[in-house]
Amino acid sequence: MAKYIKKIKLHNFKKFSDFEIELDEKMNILVGDNDAGKSSILLAIDLVLNASNSRLTTIGYESLINAKAISDFQDGERTIENLPDMWIELYLSEQNKEDLEGKNNSDGVKCEGLRLSIQPNETMPTELNEFLAESGDTFPFEYYHSTFTTFAWEQYSGYKKYLRSTIIDNTRGSDEYALRQFVKNAYEQNLVSQEERAKHQASYRAMKADFTANRLDELNARVDGDYVFQLKTSSKSNVDTDLTIAENGVTLENYGKGQQVVMKAEITLTSSVQNPDVVLIEEPENHLSHVNMTKLIHAIKSNSGQLVISTHSNLISSRLDLRHCILINSSSQNPLNLESITEDTSEYFMKAPPHNVLDFTLSKKVILVEGAAEYILLAKFYEQQKGHSHAEDNVHIIEVGGTAFKRYLEIAKKLNIKTVVLRDNDGDNNQASRYDDWLSDEQRVFTDEDTNNSTFEKSFYSCNRAFCDNLFSGDRRTLSVQD
Repeated sequence: MAKYIKKIKLHNFKKFSDFEIELDEKMNILVGDNDAGKSSILLAIDLVLNASNSRLTTIGYESLINAKAISDFQDGERTIENLPDMWIELYLSEQNKEDLEGKNNSDGVKCEGLRLSIQPNETMPTELNEFLAESGDTFPFEYYHSTFTTFAWEQYSGYKKYLRSTIIDNTRGSDEYALRQFVKNAYEQNLVSQEERAKHQASYRAMKADFTANRLDELNARVDGDYVFQLKTSSKSNVDTDLTIAENGVTLENYGKGQQVVMKAEITLTSSVQNPDVVLIEEPENHLSHVNMTKLIHAIKSNSGQLVISTHSNLISSRLDLRHCILINSSSQNPLNLESITEDTSEYFMKAPPHNVLDFTLSKKVILVEGAAEYILLAKFYEQQKGHSHAEDNVHIIEVGGTAFKRYLEIAKKLNIKTVVLRDNDGDNNQASRYDDWLSDEQRVFTDEDTNNSTFEKSFYSCNRAFCDNLFSGDRRTLSVQD
């Protein structure tokens, strides 16, 4: 029975006041501009599945509770009733577990799921009222507490894993703590069973004891009194913490960042004895060459569980199928997805050379051009006409091949992106009519009405004939200026 997350709901969590997103049981690609909240969604999932109060304390409630909710409270009446709460809900696939199923969710429906709540501590009303009355502009984070509960109102902790999960965070590069946590998680959650771990730990402790007894005895004989040298045996120095991963004798931390990314993905997604139910990947494209990016995509496609990926990469988003993309916009609380684009368009971008489709989907106004000449000159034309650059108007100029226009227009119509296409007429003044199914007031196609000007270059010459002849003519020229 597949275990996966069906839906996520966020309330007053980081940048989100209220946010809801449904997930595919296999592949989910979160794309968006900077500060759109992609990383926050991955963090929310990770926090709920791993249920660590100590981690919440380390991050700090002030970093998790929505800043606007706090500001609104500070500007209003400072009473306990007006204090904001924060919660994250994960609606899960049916697992037939009584301790998961209930109505402890904002939808008020009976289903299976998990909930993290951060709210004022109701056991200290007198102290909290005094603080609010006396503290002025200070927010009472110290009087908040967190609870992890199932939809059946059962409390749970990180020791009980309803879904096995792992996170691959490539934004932190070769950070020593991040690498150590990755190795620990890969070992504990994906590669060994509880029984194997117990055997490994017992054998490791026995090995340390043997080393102390048989290798340190000569050293300890030289120490006066009751003092002796021995190996650490605490929980901070055991088989989990001392393990690392190596390839061809080179350990993970000694590889370059790009190779680390590929190794982490391959270990997690292709080498696991028990594959994680949910894998979270933060910006997998970081530090990768094109070759390593291709390796990474292959590893991702081989995964059998649910994937939630945050990316800025055109290649990753298209090769993994645009229909799995969920667009998170920094100026909107509502996500958009591309699941309804046609299979033909999706397959086109999966097979096409690297392109700018992700940049296109994140734009509001776009001019699509057919070739390099248009791309080079149009920015200058725009500046001459408007008195400022196209970037100041949030207009993107993107070069695409002539056969791709209708693919981009289909996406533009789906996402309501204001799009202008400038293309050659190729000797046919009915070129624009080929795109009727994808056109509207927001999506339009323009070509030269004179069929003699079949390309942009011919149109350009025709409009500037005297100037071009004067500039480019010369005794040693054998071609015409237009040629």
